[in-house]
Amino acid sequence: MGQFIDHDLALTPHLEADCGCDETRECLPITCEDEDDPVCQKYGCVKFARSRPVIEVQYACDVTSVGTHCRTHPNAITSFLDASNVYGSYEVTASELRTHEGGLLSLQEDPNDEGHIHLLPNDEENRECSHNNDKFCGKGGDIRAAEQPVLTSLHTLFANQHNRIAKNLALFMVAGTTKPSSKSHGVSTRR
Repeated sequence: MGQFIDHDLALTPHLEADCGCDETRECLPITCEDEDDPVCQKYGCVKFARSRPVIEVQYACDVTSVGTHCRTHPNAITSFLDASNVYGSYEVTASELRTHEGGLLSLQEDPNDEGHIHLLPNDEENRECSHNNDKFCGKGGDIRAAEQPVLTSLHTLFANQHNRIAKNLALFMVAGTTKPSSKSHGVSTRR
């Protein structure tokens, strides 16, 4: 749940850099000497691209083998706990996630389950999934919704919960009334 909440608050864009084991302004590799680690055996380091800076100032802040410099990093999404990881931080994303009917979010039925399980729509723009036809990546309000299975399940849970509430609200709003009908939600309103 912590990762889900973190993805509602922050997204730091990373640099598109072809990093090796040499430290540069774009790359900050992690040295490793574990002979049993397959990554260390293959590359000699863990390749690491730094996040994209907004401002880079040349004065005494951080001394590395590349030089002395400071970096300020952008946040590419809203910094509020506002469920933007479910609904999207931008109008385009929010629109793509909706059915535009009844306030519902787009979901797809699991073809193996006869309509009982509703999954996130497939994210065909996700680079990690577009290269692997066997991998399903759910599309959520955050580009990292398919980063790992538990995170994807939380995004799916919130989207399904949103749709359940939207459907119940539609029942409550029958005939222009804002008062819930005891018949529409199965709960007695008697006291």
